[in-house]
Amino acid sequence: MKLIIVSILMVLLAVGASAKTDEISVGPYNVSFDLNTTMEYSVSSDWDNANTTAFIKILFTNNTQAAIAVINETVWKCSDLSPDIKYLKLALNYDKALGNLTSGSLFEKTIDGKPAIVVVGNYDINGTVFDSTIAKYWLDSIEIENYNISVAMTKVEILARVPMNITESLLDTIQVSMI
Repeated sequence: MKLIIVSILMVLLAVGASAKTDEISVGPYNVSFDLNTTMEYSVSSDWDNANTTAFIKILFTNNTQAAIAVINETVWKCSDLSPDIKYLKLALNYDKALGNLTSGSLFEKTIDGKPAIVVVGNYDINGTVFDSTIAKYWLDSIEIENYNISVAMTKVEILARVPMNITESLLDTIQVSMI
């Protein structure tokens, strides 16, 4: 019986060690996420006061990385995501520095409780295949009554060049809030 209890405790400790929520305060924002990985990584952040932008960089020991930018515009902007679809499609097709695009997808998803668009490209560089993901959503989007338009001042952009399971965890768990 003691052996079973010890085994259960070992499994629970291993699960707890592999999943941790990172919480970063940068500029006026709190950003949290859970990458759900046992891979080692470091997180750094920077606040660009001139551009009112928070940057968070996640660097893994195998040199793959992800980045999060929280950009505060100085005026209200249209937060309709349809113009961004064209931009992200171009980014997917024309980033030749990543190698040959073997496949890609563009889809809508809810991130941080907000409507978002995501583009995923699968690239091949000399036989090494990897994924590149770009996601975008507006943190404070509101709809203007009677005009069928949404506006916002704060957008969140995510760029991830890490294994897809880590990217999915990032997109599923990211939360950005004002301090």
